[in-house]
Amino acid sequence: MAWRREAIEEDDSLGFEENTSTPPEPVYLWRGDNATLPWAAFHRAARRQRDWVRDRVFA
Repeated sequence: MAWRREAIEEDDSLGFEENTSTPPEPVYLWRGDNATLPWAAFHRAARRQRDWVRDRVFA
């Protein structure tokens, strides 16, 4: 998923703790500016579409 690699990165600086048998949950960080990422633009458009449908169907 190229868009995902472009938008976020996994922070692996939180090391595996020796006293637990399960690794920690991954931490994700945004790369760059959210306003310019195609991934973020898609989600903004999807939210506008969802709001438009909700306003007309459930009004």
